[in-house]
Amino acid sequence: MLALALFAGSSRTHEPSKGLSTWIGATVAMVSVLAYPVIAATIGPGLSHAETYGLHPDPTAIATLGVLLIILRGTTLWLAMLIPILWCVITSLTLMAIDATGALIPLVAVIIIAGTAIARGRG
Repeated sequence: MLALALFAGSSRTHEPSKGLSTWIGATVAMVSVLAYPVIAATIGPGLSHAETYGLHPDPTAIATLGVLLIILRGTTLWLAMLIPILWCVITSLTLMAIDATGALIPLVAVIIIAGTAIARGRG
């Protein structure tokens, strides 16, 4: 899905998007899919309890934000990102309330993705 989104291109130009926002979205998605389990395993209870994409909501929401940043623009992007952003904010606040390690990971992902989307919208 990520590879298709990365090389899909925009509906206006039919060329692959090569902007900075595309690379940031791809990086966030790939970190969520590949590195999130390792990060969670090193700061949490171990690899057997690591959260993985598709099975656990946090890495799935973060990867979804990255892919949406690649393939959508404008109002459609913000509408599609609403639920994953809300999930990441709520999960970060919940993890902070119980003093869990790695509580800021979903919130940092939201800040990176939202900041990139805002910057792209202004540019």
